Amino acid sequence: VEVDLMDDRGEVGDRTGRVVWPCSSNLSSYLTQPSVLSTFPPSHTVLEICSGSAALPSQFLSLLTSAQVTASETPETLSALIKNLRLNSTSLSINCVSYSVGKDVDASLPKYDTVIGCECVYDSINLNVLASSCKRLTKKRVMIAGSSQCRLSAGSWDSVVEAFREEGFEHYETVTLDADGEYICHIYNLL
Repeated sequence: VEVDLMDDRGEVGDRTGRVVWPCSSNLSSYLTQPSVLSTFPPSHTVLEICSGSAALPSQFLSLLTSAQVTASETPETLSALIKNLRLNSTSLSINCVSYSVGKDVDASLPKYDTVIGCECVYDSINLNVLASSCKRLTKKRVMIAGSSQCRLSAGSWDSVVEAFREEGFEHYETVTLDADGEYICHIYNLL
């Protein structure tokens, strides 16, 4: 599937929430595989955390499935997210909400079947807060994608796995998202 994205930087500028990370493209390609798409039935609910201004995985899921998709971003980037989703398609049905991992701990968001996030593991995010937020927000599974060269200065993907295990995500798998092995996705399942 080939997609051309339109982007209006507007008042947000070039902050990280305004960047379409390569990982988002790689996760989106992974999500288009028939065996993966089949895990998103019509009644399935999806929340993309840290979606940035493009919410690329959300756009693909909304386009290719009947799942109920919600994209979330910080209050500072939310208006750009809404504007860019409107620029890219008027036919997509994606809800947008303001949500900051670790800051909106008491947000009144429902539980979703799947929570996805791209490049949301970095030094300023507390991994335990990320894992507990994901557990609070999901009924079934979490898909966290990022560079195989984890962006943690004092840790690795093992640190991420441990944080999610501490929250009850005992079963996970790692999927390579690109031919070079540069991007991976951890899929954590609650049982």
